[in-house]
Amino acid sequence: MLARSTLLALGLCFASCAAPASPDGMTVGEREYSKLLTQDVELQRLPVMRVREVTGGLETSSMGTPQIASMDFARALRSSLLYLELSPPRNETALDLDAQLLELELPSGALDMPAYLTVRYRLFREEDELIYDHTIRTGYLIPRETSFAGVERARLAIEGAARDNIFELVLSLWKDLNTAP
Repeated sequence: MLARSTLLALGLCFASCAAPASPDGMTVGEREYSKLLTQDVELQRLPVMRVREVTGGLETSSMGTPQIASMDFARALRSSLLYLELSPPRNETALDLDAQLLELELPSGALDMPAYLTVRYRLFREEDELIYDHTIRTGYLIPRETSFAGVERARLAIEGAARDNIFELVLSLWKDLNTAP
């Protein structure tokens, strides 16, 4: 009986251990693409961009809360640009995009799991000429019915906040670069 309860306790521990936010879960997809089209964003008028540097992310410890690693956010950002056809073919000139993850906030004690992500994006032309510098904060809420495990809801909320942050970057670039004189 003791061995069975020990196995059950270990199983619950492993089921609730934190997993990092996945690049696939943070990548802009069909839903966000459709939202861009409904807002009359002409993606072909946006510049092609190459992700140069992503900083500020944290690795997830198995017993801590989920986090976003810089490398994983960079991968999601690259995949999103590729999906939206804003990533250049090899050896083509492109603008350099830097992202700095400033804050990831997971309020505790909530059954519905919110996550808030703040990222600073900077876009450069050749010779490091800065042409865009914006900080974007997004939030995403995962309802308690989505998953029993709080760490799973936290991971899903973080991925949603990151995906929405990348979406807001594209929307902001569209508004900023197409309204400049």
